[in-house]
Amino acid sequence: MKLKAYFLICCVVISCKTRSDKPKNETTESNNLSEQGNNSIEKNKFSEYLKAIPFLELPYSTSCDDDYENPPELDQKLKKKYAGGDLESPFRRIPNNQDLEVILNLAPADVLLPIVKIYDKNGYLKASQQLFFGYCGGEPGYYHKEYITINPNLTIEHIDSTWMHKVDSLENEIKGTEKLEVETYKYEISKTGEIKKIK
Repeated sequence: MKLKAYFLICCVVISCKTRSDKPKNETTESNNLSEQGNNSIEKNKFSEYLKAIPFLELPYSTSCDDDYENPPELDQKLKKKYAGGDLESPFRRIPNNQDLEVILNLAPADVLLPIVKIYDKNGYLKASQQLFFGYCGGEPGYYHKEYITINPNLTIEHIDSTWMHKVDSLENEIKGTEKLEVETYKYEISKTGEIKKIK
């Protein structure tokens, strides 16, 4: 009798365990299908966003007083989703032979600031780098300008130049006091989507 009772208890435990396992497997499969569907939808939305952005011809050089003509017309919801809110706007795609999408965005400040953004093929943002430091122009005794060049090998060269003079009480530049400071920076976009400062 005890043996029969033990056998019945074992059967009930095994049956309960089998039943509890089945919904977990079904739920996992359902979650995987849902995730795949969401990825497909995101990829389609990102593809639509990319189609509206023309490619940049490389090498491409610009300075902080560029007016960046002919910005693309975009769906505002997609722009807000992928460009980074209301402030940034995509200007051009940067061609590359890697499994990445590289876009040159612009953001308003005293001048338009170029920002490189790197995405995977589904529109997930992997990295972002502002290329100008923000101040461009001058005043008596001081003038600052920045330049960038984006190369076909996905390196970015940045030149930051400052021209200074001493001035008199009327803010006239005093001859012989000129001073030019030039700093150069170099960035590289890696195959994994990182932006690395290499100089």
